[in-house]
Amino acid sequence: MALEFCGPVAVAAVLSRRPRDVAAVVLAAAGVALIADVRWSGSPSGVLWALAAAAMWAAYIVLGKRVASAGNGVEDMAVGFTVAAVLGTPVLFLHGTAGIAPLADPWVLVLAVGVGVLSSVVPYGLDQVVLRRVGQARFAVLLALLPATATVIGLLVLSQLPGLAEGAGILLVIGAVLLRSRDGDASAEAADPPVRPSRVTERHHPPE
Repeated sequence: MALEFCGPVAVAAVLSRRPRDVAAVVLAAAGVALIADVRWSGSPSGVLWALAAAAMWAAYIVLGKRVASAGNGVEDMAVGFTVAAVLGTPVLFLHGTAGIAPLADPWVLVLAVGVGVLSSVVPYGLDQVVLRRVGQARFAVLLALLPATATVIGLLVLSQLPGLAEGAGILLVIGAVLLRSRDGDASAEAADPPVRPSRVTERHHPPE
């Protein structure tokens, strides 16, 4: 999982121009490594798949910002979800191991809709709102909050007490977000120029 964050970290590093931005990227990367308890183990194929996921995550940030800056992010996302639903619906009619199609169980259908809304519609919709207002680099650093919030939820819901390394990682991630969020990104400001009133709506007063 930790290798997947190489994508957001790489985006933040490439787009960082000031020393403070670079320091925020370093803090975020170190915090994620501590929280995820990174160990160099696993099969080579697993590492390759994780790196591929990191590349897709980086591409999502870059493309997502372009879609959000176009002004139709939520609408375009709805179109994408509709296409995905059409392509994935036939799988729901296939018979499972028990010889019963998943849609035959109403409870499974309710759970599927709930998972789709909570894991895709809500988070991706919020991503478009955030990407509309911040730059790609700051958004990438904000993604470092994901393992930190997962650790906090594990403590509150599952009573999983974080260790010293995880606690230090959370502090590093929070420091990175605060350091990177002190001012806006130049790219975000350039993407959303101030709106000027049109000539039609301007009021022209006759000279006195």
